Amino acid sequence: MNRGFTLIELLISFAIISAIMASVVGVFGSYINQSKFHDSGLKINHTMQMIEMQIYIDFFKISPFLHITKEGDIYVEGEKNGQAIPQFITLYNQDTSEINGYERMTFHTVSLEPFGVNIPIDYEYNQNTMTLTRSSLGSEKVLGTNISEFHFIPLKTGLKLIARIKTDKKTEDFSTIFPLGDSLIRFKKGASHE
Repeated sequence: MNRGFTLIELLISFAIISAIMASVVGVFGSYINQSKFHDSGLKINHTMQMIEMQIYIDFFKISPFLHITKEGDIYVEGEKNGQAIPQFITLYNQDTSEINGYERMTFHTVSLEPFGVNIPIDYEYNQNTMTLTRSSLGSEKVLGTNISEFHFIPLKTGLKLIARIKTDKKTEDFSTIFPLGDSLIRFKKGASHE
């Protein structure tokens, strides 16, 4: 006898297959949402790491002005008088509150090739465009975007950086300290934005 499926058997089979498909779609949908959330976190971390790395590289290049005597000896400016002259990092306040820190930082680094050339460096946070830029020798590089808050805070032993970076899915707060130790680097407050 040739027996087919009854309507009830077909409906039950269809319901079971639909339930399995719904659970599979739910699992994959949550996986996709989770991966998008994870990707936004990666973008935020990458932005902060790039900013930190660039500042560390520039701070490493800060040194008192180096000179070479006719005899080929290298000395630090002021060292001949028994006291080395410190380099200054100038901090500028771009908003109305000095309590939260400074939004612009300028200093000079010294090149080794060609030796002893003074290179100006300027980090500036623009709250309107939510970007942090680094300028040097006429070129400007955007280090980060979607930065809703950014401040440099001078400490006795270093420089603290606080930032809030946003994406469409996530917002993260960062804080890091660049230790300067006993180096010949000092902070000074700059006049209004130049």
